[in-house]
Amino acid sequence: QVYLLYNKGKAETKRQKEGCRKGRVTMIVHWLGWISVILMVLSFGAWLLRKTGCREKKLLQQFRGKRHHQWGEGMLLVALIHGVLSILFFHHLCKKKVLTGILVFLAAFCLKMTAEKRKQLGGKWLQYHRIAAVALLPLLALHVLFSLFGGR
Repeated sequence: QVYLLYNKGKAETKRQKEGCRKGRVTMIVHWLGWISVILMVLSFGAWLLRKTGCREKKLLQQFRGKRHHQWGEGMLLVALIHGVLSILFFHHLCKKKVLTGILVFLAAFCLKMTAEKRKQLGGKWLQYHRIAAVALLPLLALHVLFSLFGGR
């Protein structure tokens, strides 16, 4: 069944209107995913700069402390919205995409929890935080690869 909807003198089928709406949601979900990746790269900024040999204190300070926490929390929030919208609107997604997305989110959540519970974890909190960070990178790479080249 195809119903015609009249909008400002323009006839559209219900299916066309639904497809247009789904296209907008697809674009929003896509950009939320990339924003989350950018926030993650920013939160890894101090580590990346140290590994490239940068020793400039002011630049390293820009990526540490308060901003590091804000970028990490922003990444978690944006990733959560990205995941919820993906599952709600694209429930037919490939299981590999969903599974790796959930694993990426859990690794990011572990990062947040190790930072939050650092007093209870004592001197080992930074070691746990780094392990979670190292786990996050290959999981994110897999998720992006499955999302770009994994088909449905």
